[in-house]
Amino acid sequence: MFDRYTIKADARERLRSAVPKPYYEGLLYLLVAGILTALSTAMLLRNVTAASIDTYMKYIAAGQLEDGMRYLQTLDPPLTDYLFSNLLNLLCGVIAAGLSIFAMNTLRRREASLWNLMDGFGRILPLLILLVLMRFLLSFWFSLFVIPAVFAWYRYRLAVYLLIDNPQLNPFQCILLSGRMMRGHKWDMFLLDLSFLGWALLASLPMSIGASFPGLLPLILGALGSAGVYAWLLPYYEMSCIGFYDAVKTPIQSIPPED
Repeated sequence: MFDRYTIKADARERLRSAVPKPYYEGLLYLLVAGILTALSTAMLLRNVTAASIDTYMKYIAAGQLEDGMRYLQTLDPPLTDYLFSNLLNLLCGVIAAGLSIFAMNTLRRREASLWNLMDGFGRILPLLILLVLMRFLLSFWFSLFVIPAVFAWYRYRLAVYLLIDNPQLNPFQCILLSGRMMRGHKWDMFLLDLSFLGWALLASLPMSIGASFPGLLPLILGALGSAGVYAWLLPYYEMSCIGFYDAVKTPIQSIPPED
């Protein structure tokens, strides 16, 4: 039976007593994911410079909006950069799966290691297929309307956990089983997510304060402050989600081929 307060209390207890400390895994995840995200962004913004921004602003100031849009199109990166950027984003998803593996091992009091962060690469092909499939489905629902996309997001929330926890399942089975397990529990998951909103705002506060001051040093200090809070928050949130998954999952012995 789902009990949000008990699930979060169990996660906090493991944050305090677990070895290795989940905080260190959170820091490692932020470092690796931050590097991949920075590389992905750099690929997309390869042609964007201070001079190009100044030229675009001149078009806007002159009221030449169509010319400004055409100029922006000339700054688009080549197709190879788009593909490489998407690949880096998918690798971030594989790293996130490694964080889920660490959280699952920690919450269930199994042997955990900081190197669990790289364990997603042990099943990288199924993970990549699952991530691409989820992106495609979410894009389809989002093209219809925002609300169906939100429902779809919660319908597929357990798919990665299912793939990690059940090596015998393929990505398509994980999508279907996640939908079955989330029936009647989407609102519970939404409330669990909502309960972390205050922590997320608190974690972003140092970065926001640093960005409000001129100069690079306040921005760097703010980013470090936010990273320090997120390093604690991410394992806490992930273990809470794993606790939710454990509370609503049904035993999976075998999946008939026709399913």
